[in-house]
Amino acid sequence: MAAPSVCTILVADDNPDQRALYVDILTHAGYAVIEARDGNEAIQRAREDRPALILMDVTMPGTSGWNAVRAVRDQVETSGIPVIVITGLTATRDRDASFAAGSDAYLS
Repeated sequence: MAAPSVCTILVADDNPDQRALYVDILTHAGYAVIEARDGNEAIQRAREDRPALILMDVTMPGTSGWNAVRAVRDQVETSGIPVIVITGLTATRDRDASFAAGSDAYLS
């Protein structure tokens, strides 16, 4: 029996502890995980590695998560990758901004 293909998830978060937590959980669940420390790196890794899913923090240095989601959506090769915004921001305006940027889901 052939082993199932491994799904790759990009975790973009500037907080190394939070990023490590996501990586541990996802790796334990059988996913391959790639990491980005900021929005610019997330855009680059999405373009280079074409993950099956992106988990994106909002508040990061340089390019924000919202701008990174927009950039991912604007590139033909990455526009179809599902993006889930995961953030500590809980206001309705933050959720609305996440969807306006092009995220598929919002978790706070």
